[in-house]
Amino acid sequence: YTMTLTNSKIKSTSVVQVTVGKGTCTAGQPTVCFVTPAAGSVVIIIQNVHASNALNGTITIGFTVFNLVA
Repeated sequence: YTMTLTNSKIKSTSVVQVTVGKGTCTAGQPTVCFVTPAAGSVVIIIQNVHASNALNGTITIGFTVFNLVA
């Protein structure tokens, strides 16, 4: 799953921490694969890494954006 968040506080130098939970899903193994911040947005890619079980419900995604202050 690819999700793009847009927010003016996100910078290309931001550190974005992402977590994924199973929500109503009881099968599969959702995993955060890539987090790519850019100016004004961040792209988050979630992948099911289970060998045979598909995701069968909703997942939850949490995120925090950190911007370094010089």
